[in-house]
Amino acid sequence: MRFFVRFLPVLMIGLLCASSGFAETGSLPPSRGVITYSGVTGMFLNPTSGTPAKGSLTTQACIGDYSWGNEKIEYTAGIITYGVTDDIELGWTHNRDRHPKASLNHDWAGPHARFRLLRETRTSPEVSVGGISLRGQLMHQRDDWFLALSKRLSKPTCRRGLRLHLGMKGSSMNGESFRSYFAAKKQPWHRGMSKSHVNVVYGGLEYSLSDAISLITEVSTKGDDHYPKTPWAAGFQYKKPGQNFGCTLSLVQTGYLNTPKVYFGIGINFDG
Repeated sequence: MRFFVRFLPVLMIGLLCASSGFAETGSLPPSRGVITYSGVTGMFLNPTSGTPAKGSLTTQACIGDYSWGNEKIEYTAGIITYGVTDDIELGWTHNRDRHPKASLNHDWAGPHARFRLLRETRTSPEVSVGGISLRGQLMHQRDDWFLALSKRLSKPTCRRGLRLHLGMKGSSMNGESFRSYFAAKKQPWHRGMSKSHVNVVYGGLEYSLSDAISLITEVSTKGDDHYPKTPWAAGFQYKKPGQNFGCTLSLVQTGYLNTPKVYFGIGINFDG
């Protein structure tokens, strides 16, 4: 409960910005999502191909769980992104995890970018590439790249449409710091976490329950056994066309968690 109380100011700021029309230019593609564990917008864990409209500014924040073993770790993050053009996105990501028992915080942050290579047509998917570079606490430092595709599967005239998201993501990280961290604490750990390079393939389905609410499910590979468990997530996103507010609520398994946890995110500037 205390975790959500700490997050309340972030939520209130997001709602205030949304109601004030802080960023309301252009329109966003239906492939555009809400903040993810990856540090950019997308489903819940992984990026999608959608980019912001030219000249628009988006601020988003999320709350989740990074717990491992018997150690409780609370996670919050925030991003700000700008649409340089309709096809080019630049932004900044900041992450923090909190270890209540040790009264310890870890911070890591850095820039991200996404470039839309192809726009969706009746016969071809939208295609984007992007990257994230995060620095700070050694165990969390990483450089990511991703390739994301998105395609509507149902007819444009169908009110409740089905959309497919596919992608590949690569990460370079300090795997040795994972091993050292758990060894120092004398906690069990997964040997695959010590890898310095990890590549995953992911996919998801987004089903529009209405013009504002979507049901989304996604799953990723285990990255050549880097993740102890298969990453997956399922939940809802609210993105109403013509409004500047979006939010997400889901159940996620990051690949590290003993049991799936609740994940919540908010954002502004979802004109559609």
